[in-house]
Amino acid sequence: MKNIETSIAERKEEKQTYKRVFVEVGTHMGPVPYMGNRKFSDNELYIGIEKDEKRIGVAKKSATRKHKNDNVENLYFLQADANHLPLKNNVAEELFLGNVLGDPGISQEDKENFLEEAKRVVRKEGVIIIKETNTPLDRTILSKLIDRHGFSIVKEIKRESLDWGDAVDYYQRRLSIPVMDSIESYIVYFKKEKKEE
Repeated sequence: MKNIETSIAERKEEKQTYKRVFVEVGTHMGPVPYMGNRKFSDNELYIGIEKDEKRIGVAKKSATRKHKNDNVENLYFLQADANHLPLKNNVAEELFLGNVLGDPGISQEDKENFLEEAKRVVRKEGVIIIKETNTPLDRTILSKLIDRHGFSIVKEIKRESLDWGDAVDYYQRRLSIPVMDSIESYIVYFKKEKKEE
């Protein structure tokens, strides 16, 4: 696949640009284009970022295999560290972190850095989405983390909400294994600037 800069430059020469950019940090082996119902049109750019070389290879193959009859020129996968995203400032309308902030294997310092990088990469009117279904970060801790980095929550969907199924399916396929009752899964949408109070 072509690199992101080359593809965007070619689209600009054709007087076409990507109207929306969706960045997924921590694709693991099941990126949104493979696992979710979220569709990416020709004028949307998907960028999947994963630190692990093996995982990013599997993620790329999975997504392109699922969309083999569709145009996949706008699906990009990069091996990179989320502490230093290889993206320009204010480039993304959406940045998605799925089961990243609650991961006990990721240090608190890295989680803080991820949010600073998210703030840098997301446009002023953009949104950051956190989906936690495996090892959710305690909601009080998450709220403090979001507040400390100057974000404000726009919307929250909890596992017991009526719209939980549709919201989760947008980003990942629901597994047939029932979620343990002790896990308080959620999806939180927030903006990079606090609301006026």
